[in-house]
Amino acid sequence: MVVLLSCVTAGLPVRLPHAASYIVNNVISIPMMSTLPQFTVHHRPPQQDPPRPIHPAPLPEAQPPQRLPPEAASTALPQKPHLKLARVQSQNGIVLSWSVLEADRNCAPVDSYHLYAYHEDPATTSVSQWKKIGEVKALPLPMACTLTQFVSGSKYYFAVRAKDLYGRYGPFCDPQSTDVMSTQGN
Repeated sequence: MVVLLSCVTAGLPVRLPHAASYIVNNVISIPMMSTLPQFTVHHRPPQQDPPRPIHPAPLPEAQPPQRLPPEAASTALPQKPHLKLARVQSQNGIVLSWSVLEADRNCAPVDSYHLYAYHEDPATTSVSQWKKIGEVKALPLPMACTLTQFVSGSKYYFAVRAKDLYGRYGPFCDPQSTDVMSTQGN
């Protein structure tokens, strides 16, 4: 006698002769009745490590201003800055420098730049990990600032965005990252 069963895990037909023992997904079953085999099919998904957080987390959203003067309608939002990072070994610091690739004369004048940092935590990722670390009054581009006091052995991400004189935020730059290694003084 041959019994045709459908395997739940793969959706493939399995032919089983009667009066034999079977191994299906590491479960051994021996028929108990003379007419039909008895067995159990267990589906175990492949073991996977839990998904690792993707860093950095999305950048925080900007709150639009409550009111805009009529003249704001004729101007564009601030441009997306282009950010570069450099290390200052003598101060164990990081220099953030930013500019725009090509100035857009349709944009309203920039009032300030807002700097954000993100300390990578291997266990989690959330928007709240982005911390506003400073606000710098706008000067002619390019601009730069030096940051110090980082946790050694950590990875940090940085992002900058502009705020115009009407209180509107432009897009963030593409986040840039660096690993902070300890420096040994001799």
